[in-house]
Amino acid sequence: MLTKNPFEGKKEINIAFIGGSITEGASSSSPETSYFGLCKKWFTEQFKDQTVFCHNAGIGGTGSNFGMVRVDQDVISKNPDMVFVEFAINDGQKDSRCTMESIVRKLLAMEKVPYVVFLYTSRNTYDTLTKYHEEIAEYYGIPEINLIEPLKTALGGKNPIEVGYFKDTVHPLDAGHKIYADTITARLLDDSAYVRPLCKEKMMDDTLLVSAVFTPSTRFEHSAGWEEKRQHRNYECLYTDIPGETVSFEFDGNFLAMEFGLHKESGIIEVVVDGKFVKDVEAYYDMVSFQCVYSDISSDLGMGHHKVTLTLKENKNEQHPGTKYMIYHIITGVATN
Repeated sequence: MLTKNPFEGKKEINIAFIGGSITEGASSSSPETSYFGLCKKWFTEQFKDQTVFCHNAGIGGTGSNFGMVRVDQDVISKNPDMVFVEFAINDGQKDSRCTMESIVRKLLAMEKVPYVVFLYTSRNTYDTLTKYHEEIAEYYGIPEINLIEPLKTALGGKNPIEVGYFKDTVHPLDAGHKIYADTITARLLDDSAYVRPLCKEKMMDDTLLVSAVFTPSTRFEHSAGWEEKRQHRNYECLYTDIPGETVSFEFDGNFLAMEFGLHKESGIIEVVVDGKFVKDVEAYYDMVSFQCVYSDISSDLGMGHHKVTLTLKENKNEQHPGTKYMIYHIITGVATN
């Protein structure tokens, strides 16, 4: 049991969760039955003499590379007293130490550093890769809650899909969300869960800190074939099914990224900066309809004023039978070591 209130002296408590679709609540029957919703209820009941606000910054299909870009606007802006970070599944096999460290160092730069906890959710095969997150957690002294073994133990090692706890390989149904929430809240009854990251020199030489501005694509100059609308998460966006359409804009800084929609009938977005080709962004995915995803276009453009043109390419991979495109936000700013 807790020996003291970790939020003692505060009238209001802000708890933030940042992660992917599992944190967002995918496959739960309601926001209240997701692991986030159940944890929110626990915090409210546990600290009933204080006002608790829980903020859900989960976005499906995104990893810590996007987390480090949006941590300012989605987490730090909430003035959090405690932050849970869940990206192990979406980070996949990638070495995510730099992006996870970036999130931690952004939180360390706050005037009042919050408690931080890393969460490791499970695949249906119980083999989520967590080693890169664990290295960052160990270096900064961050508590970790591994949800993989508790799930496996609760189900006797059976496949969570086959026994009705998962919808697919990663997304828990209500019963799976409950195991996650029960495991998390049990740990939160121990003082050891409430730890602020250690203030240290950064572990990874390549870790960047990004100060980003998110601008709806509708605010920029675009060719006549685009339609302005609202779609995923009620974001403003540009939509077209006409190859060759363009979006143009200018910005000051050295960092450029974008949020766009994946679709089984989308192709390739060409990015040209200052008259030079920089990258082709693939907007095709076989199973998703305009889910909002993230692409880091470049963090090394050189500091200065840049002119950018996005063009929907005529030529497509053979897998790309269609020409539907949706662009949500253009993300610009400054990335520093």
